[in-house]
Amino acid sequence: MIGYCVNFVKGIYRMLRFFASFYKTNHYPNVHKTAQVPRSTHVYNSNNLILEEKVSIGPDSQIMNPRCKFIMRRWSFTARELLVIDGNHMSIVGTPLIDVRDEDKDRLDVNHDFNKDIIVEEDVWIGARVTLCAGAHINRGSIVAAGAVVTKEFPPYCICGGIPAKFIKFKWSIDDIIMHESKLYSKDERYSRQQLEVFFSEYNK
Repeated sequence: MIGYCVNFVKGIYRMLRFFASFYKTNHYPNVHKTAQVPRSTHVYNSNNLILEEKVSIGPDSQIMNPRCKFIMRRWSFTARELLVIDGNHMSIVGTPLIDVRDEDKDRLDVNHDFNKDIIVEEDVWIGARVTLCAGAHINRGSIVAAGAVVTKEFPPYCICGGIPAKFIKFKWSIDDIIMHESKLYSKDERYSRQQLEVFFSEYNK
């Protein structure tokens, strides 16, 4: 009897996993099967959500990506209430801000400054209630402190935070980063010592 109950529970679990996989495939066509998107997360445009292997988005998040892509590379994850905003309002002389439409932005925003992709590279941790604005780019191995508002690009293996977010420090030494990458990435994927020294000299001022 106990064996029957165990098998029954396992069967239910497999069925639930199948339906969860089916839901993800149909609603999030660019999300890897190992990535996690909670039901409580609201995604404005499922086609513009691109999540790689083992990515996890925290509960109660808002992915406002109607016009541009939100991309998270493998092994990156977030705490709860992430807010992603792929665009900014455009101000036009003589027009109330609320009346400026996407058609106006398409006509006037020739450099695409008001709507931009948002990219989170591999192995990034994003704390609770972080806001990622249009054009934000968090490079590999970084940590974003809780409550930060990210508006620009940050170097790999850094810790950043604040409103707006600023570089705080590098997470590890160059030697630690090289050792870490040797265990995770193929040789052609790793940062070279020279590249890391450039980052460190640019930001450790």
